[in-house]
Amino acid sequence: MISYEKILWNASEKKDIDAINDYSYVIKKNHEYPQAFMERGIRYMKIKNYNKAYLDFSETLKLNNLSEELRKKAFLYRGISNIFLKKPNLNSKELQIMHDEFLITEIYDSKERRYLLGLIFSVNEKYNSAIKYFKSIILEDSGFFKNNNDFYNFLPLEAKLLLKSELNI
Repeated sequence: MISYEKILWNASEKKDIDAINDYSYVIKKNHEYPQAFMERGIRYMKIKNYNKAYLDFSETLKLNNLSEELRKKAFLYRGISNIFLKKPNLNSKELQIMHDEFLITEIYDSKERRYLLGLIFSVNEKYNSAIKYFKSIILEDSGFFKNNNDFYNFLPLEAKLLLKSELNI
């Protein structure tokens, strides 16, 4: 008998594409295995394939055998994928989880998490809150946006203008 847990465990040590293949194998054999969807979605996010990540997190949320922690994590990552897909129509539950539980560090470091929170507020046109997060990043690392052009380029125009005027970026 195949041990799906062992496959998942071994996949966690592999490079992203190899791990994605292992997670896909588990999903093909057992479509009701939420951890495989979650882990594959996380790996898709790491390689910036946000569409496939979004689909995996959505599939996770359809499963009945989820712990509350895994459900929140799936909402969180689906919301992040949604932002990077430029679909800012997050529901209130996703926004609340993203704001309250943004301590997950599997993909993003502290500055990147603050950037994402700022991005969430930017997308929702709450620019004062967004600038607060961006300012905290710049105080810690003045070259953050220069060194992470993708992050800067992804911001809505209004947020870029505020960064230029308020923070001299």
